[in-house]
Amino acid sequence: LLSLVKAHIPVTIQGVVDRCIQAHGALGISQDTPLFGAFAGARFLRIADGPDEVHLRTAAQIELKRQRKSPLAGLGKYPAERQVIFRRSTDPVSREGQARLREIRARL
Repeated sequence: LLSLVKAHIPVTIQGVVDRCIQAHGALGISQDTPLFGAFAGARFLRIADGPDEVHLRTAAQIELKRQRKSPLAGLGKYPAERQVIFRRSTDPVSREGQARLREIRARL
């Protein structure tokens, strides 16, 4: 959880401050408001804390370790039938699909 927080919070803070600057226009980057200092601080926080990718990879490793210990992990991998799941635009439409299309067109 800490790794996810370390990856998400600095990005969110920087995004919020950036939107505030955008809303204030040129005033947002002037010395009359603390927004530019907040933006610089948020950016520094992202740099000082380390790359987001490292935190996300750490969170992924923890989650994968938890999944390996799960009772469902013993079931093995589910083989996906790619021919059934992914259709090409040139594949013919089934009769059921054609019937659904007719129903939808009739409603319009």
